[in-house]
Amino acid sequence: MRRLLRRPATDLTAVVALSIAMIGCGSADGEGDGLRGAMEVAAGAPAAASDAGCDLDRSALAAAIEVFVALNGQPPTSEQDLVDAQMIVEPTENFDVDGDGEIVAQPGSPCA
Repeated sequence: MRRLLRRPATDLTAVVALSIAMIGCGSADGEGDGLRGAMEVAAGAPAAASDAGCDLDRSALAAAIEVFVALNGQPPTSEQDLVDAQMIVEPTENFDVDGDGEIVAQPGSPCA
């Protein structure tokens, strides 16, 4: 839910990674070890943020499907059903809802 959830985990992960990087630079483990560790943490931050964003999108979509089923007695056949029912603002970029109401990752999505 791109507009419903603005991926706050992405910004938070970047702040945490930079904080850890700054702490790591002051390490007395050995010459360059603190910086190397900080760089590894910083390099892994985008993947962690992407994973967190995917988890948030999937959770929000699952919640919308659950409410849709409770109100309509059957699952949605597409994300557009959820938009029409005002459960989500717009279809997500990373996931689709199949004809059985199951969440599937879109091809090429980082959530695949």
